[in-house]
Amino acid sequence: MLVAPKKRQAATDYATKLEVASEYAKLKKFNKGESIEQFLQRWETTYAKAVKLKLSEIHEERPLFDLLLALRPIYPAFSVVHEHRVDQNIRDKSTLPDLYDMIEDFRRTPQSQNACVDSPTSARIVST
Repeated sequence: MLVAPKKRQAATDYATKLEVASEYAKLKKFNKGESIEQFLQRWETTYAKAVKLKLSEIHEERPLFDLLLALRPIYPAFSVVHEHRVDQNIRDKSTLPDLYDMIEDFRRTPQSQNACVDSPTSARIVST
């Protein structure tokens, strides 16, 4: 029996949403075996997909807090300062920072720059 094209497309769209939601959920925790730059790039691409699909996971300030929570083990001070900034913007009902801008801000931090070098070994976070 043939499935109507609209039903088939709906099933494909749903599967894509589930896949992207799963990718997004994995990004909430930094994998110490992954380079920081690779992690940040996965955040950017997955977030872009989630926006395109209008996933509920990326509603309002939620992705900002998810990103900051994921970055906390790498650079706690960055996370704390930016969480406060987002909280303040919410209280003041002002514009929230853009996720891509926040990622770029993180890339410019000394902690990130020390870890995001060309060497694959030094590009990994080291636990002390």
